[in-house]
Amino acid sequence: METRAVDLADWLLAHGRTSITTTEAAQVLEIPAEQVRVRLHRQVQTQHLFSPARGLWIPIPPEYRSWGVTPVTHFLHDLMTHLNRTYYLGWLSAAELHGASHQRAQVSQVAVNRPTADRDIGRARLRFHTRTHLPTLTGTNPSTADAHRLTTPPASAGRSAGRSAGRSVGTAGSATAVQTHPVPTGTVLISSPELTALDLCEHPARGGGLSNVATVVGELVDEAGLDPEVLTVLASTVATATIRRLGYLLTLLNDQDLLSTDVEVVPVLERLQEHLHAQPSAQPALLDPRGPRRGTRDPAWGLILNTDVEPDL
Repeated sequence: METRAVDLADWLLAHGRTSITTTEAAQVLEIPAEQVRVRLHRQVQTQHLFSPARGLWIPIPPEYRSWGVTPVTHFLHDLMTHLNRTYYLGWLSAAELHGASHQRAQVSQVAVNRPTADRDIGRARLRFHTRTHLPTLTGTNPSTADAHRLTTPPASAGRSAGRSAGRSVGTAGSATAVQTHPVPTGTVLISSPELTALDLCEHPARGGGLSNVATVVGELVDEAGLDPEVLTVLASTVATATIRRLGYLLTLLNDQDLLSTDVEVVPVLERLQEHLHAQPSAQPALLDPRGPRRGTRDPAWGLILNTDVEPDL
């Protein structure tokens, strides 16, 4: 039976399709590809379909049609596959999925291997950040591998009660860097708790400032756990200053008794110190990378304490 343009969204949902390209839509509707955009205009107006990128169409289930868009996690993998980007959802966006939801991200923060334009589609606001080592960390490109089939177990089970139920799909050495996280439309790639903590310490501004980063790191430790073995390997992919900041924040949280009593943070701190001792000596790093180069020095972590950190735990 012929599928009409006005029925395309419901046809896709009925057939378990999470997206369709312009070329595919032309075949389904039996029309020339150049007519697809015009023919689907009504479906977009009535919020049955939306297009996050040229040539890609996403059907909107009835429960989200008042939004005019689906949640970002529901279409991000299809979008990145369409754009031929290696990616992972990171920073506060990943932290929330790991249970660290003290402050929800106002935008969806996505690491990509190549520059990608930000997108605002209704309430879906995507911000893309190019990460130098991302291809190594993910170990796969979503355009050539089906993330729905990747079932490699994570390198560490972590604290089973809180750690993400996703699977490992990317490694740095033998350590889990990126995991698949289940969503209603399949899966989305997200940074592991360890990579999330490192990314937040590398760019504190993306985590709402150091005080909020400290809060989120504390929640990550409590909810998901940080595996010292994983951190040791991932440490080679970030700057030494990032390791220093993470070590300082974990020490601060531990000294102020802000972590759960069953959390073992000392092995993590020991591994971070071992990594730093193996590096060539360097000038102290700034606790706040955007702050002034003045303040008291913390000899344990080689930092200039140029700002106050007040976790909210």
